[in-house]
Amino acid sequence: MKSFFTIQRQWWRITLFLLWIGAFLFLLVTRKYIVFLRPEFAILLGLGILTLMGFLFSGGLERSPRPASGLEIVRGCILILPLVYMLNASAKLDSSDFRNRFLGPSPAMDSSICSLKPKGERVNNSGLNTATSPSDPSGEIIEEVTILDLKTAPQQYSGRQVLVVGMVFQSEEFDKIFGDNSHVLFRFTVNCCAADSAPVYALIKGDELPILPDDTWVKVGGVFEMEQTGNYSIPVIKDAVVEATDEPKIPYLY
Repeated sequence: MKSFFTIQRQWWRITLFLLWIGAFLFLLVTRKYIVFLRPEFAILLGLGILTLMGFLFSGGLERSPRPASGLEIVRGCILILPLVYMLNASAKLDSSDFRNRFLGPSPAMDSSICSLKPKGERVNNSGLNTATSPSDPSGEIIEEVTILDLKTAPQQYSGRQVLVVGMVFQSEEFDKIFGDNSHVLFRFTVNCCAADSAPVYALIKGDELPILPDDTWVKVGGVFEMEQTGNYSIPVIKDAVVEATDEPKIPYLY
């Protein structure tokens, strides 16, 4: 039986398997896989590692290893391409992705058909501590919500004080859509992986809004309303107070 580490025309196969196993382990340990996948899909990476280890050992113990033909080398290079992509992929989706995936404002809808969430139900993956309910100086309760909450149930939050976390940016392109000096607060929703992500957003309006670099994570407090502009409905946070904050552990919304 040939030694496992004997390099006879199959060293590249062993190297390829080890590279993929190392990449999966790195993604799992650092939790960087959430850039690509939903958090609960970590089990798939674990199964992938076990599968690759099985192929590695079965291939290394072959009595008559297949020659490294030109076609197999091409296949190996193709399998390396995803690793190159992962090394060069952005740490997260940002404003450039928002521009590419933004489909324009939503058409105005009859408020009677807007979906409402049951009272008391709240999805919190904004990264905020909800142990206590903050209030403004007038004593009004501030709702800690996500931009996705505001999109799916706008009538529930209309006219209320909200506190939202997201990334901010300004663009002359979006000034033409929303008006001069528009500050856009955005995040991405993910169903399965980053490939199917879609942006959700709200405009920020207020006096003396801070000028922050694009893609800065901010915490925004203000009054939420849906503004009707022509045939479109625009989500807006008015009288906004904006401050920089830390990036949430999970940057996407689900």
